[in-house]
Amino acid sequence: MEEIKIRVWDKEENRMISGDRFAFEEYAPLNDLFRNNSKKFDFMLYTGYKDINGKEIYEGDIIERTDKTPVAGLYNEKEIGVVEYKNAQFVLKTGQDSYYEISYDGIFFTHMADYKVIGNIYENKELLEGK
Repeated sequence: MEEIKIRVWDKEENRMISGDRFAFEEYAPLNDLFRNNSKKFDFMLYTGYKDINGKEIYEGDIIERTDKTPVAGLYNEKEIGVVEYKNAQFVLKTGQDSYYEISYDGIFFTHMADYKVIGNIYENKELLEGK
């Protein structure tokens, strides 16, 4: 079974709490953690993938394709997007209606080394200006 990791944005303190520092054992049961704290926290799942530098990729991360070579019909020259969880799968949202599937047969399995995390939607919103 895959390990489930969660990163948390604390809305009140405006800070990120990494999954290894967010102690689930303080809360019981786990469902109550999510239900009762949704106004204080935003929870982000780990995708199970790492970027070119070995950094774990979570929902809400802003990632950029490091290989700038255009690939016809799939990528543009500067690919920046936000990792989201949509329809029971992780996707890379690169525009208003543009999504790429993040899965074993999608972009990260074959092109995982082409991406790096450059920020997240909470601390680096300016990276998405114009998107």
